[in-house]
Amino acid sequence: MYETVVEWMHVAGDGQKLALDGCMVILVGKSVDILQIERATLNFLQLFSAVSTETARYSELLKGSRTRLLDTRETIPGYRVLQKYAVACGGGWNHRIGLFDRVMLKDNHLAATATGEGMRDMIRTASERYPNVIIEVDVDHQDQIEPALEAGAQVLMLDNFDNEELAKAIQHIHGRELTEASGGLTLERIPSIKNIGLDFISTGA
Repeated sequence: MYETVVEWMHVAGDGQKLALDGCMVILVGKSVDILQIERATLNFLQLFSAVSTETARYSELLKGSRTRLLDTRETIPGYRVLQKYAVACGGGWNHRIGLFDRVMLKDNHLAATATGEGMRDMIRTASERYPNVIIEVDVDHQDQIEPALEAGAQVLMLDNFDNEELAKAIQHIHGRELTEASGGLTLERIPSIKNIGLDFISTGA
């Protein structure tokens, strides 16, 4: 039985910036062995380096701001932990790892309840069932903010708000709970919202 032996030698560390022609890793072994693993190795390095690099572009734009960049659970099956590690290497903060570490009431959960007692009941029920888990509520218009706060939501995700709406929402919340903006947060838009007082922004990019 033939055993493939290739030595993997790190040249660059995780999170280290490289020039376009910089060296990340050296593979040492017989050419026939290296050729068997080179494509998978390149795909692996390219994927996670790309995640880290894109994260760094967003993080760089947020420098000097109190706002922190979060990732999402929109990851490739089986690669979530690795992709989240790449986000951390790029200067982002890891958000939820699964469905177990935060109660997330999304717009589709709230669609039937609008702004009335239904939202309050959902938040209160979640708080009673999971007293040690953070409750985050996805709000998509201003009228949902106060009911969510009154019911005990600890994080308000301001979903698809424009800049004026974000500023108004932050003023309304006034530091009572944490705020997160999501939806349409492109690199071009980040400078215009970095100093309006958000705690977090999240992007699937």
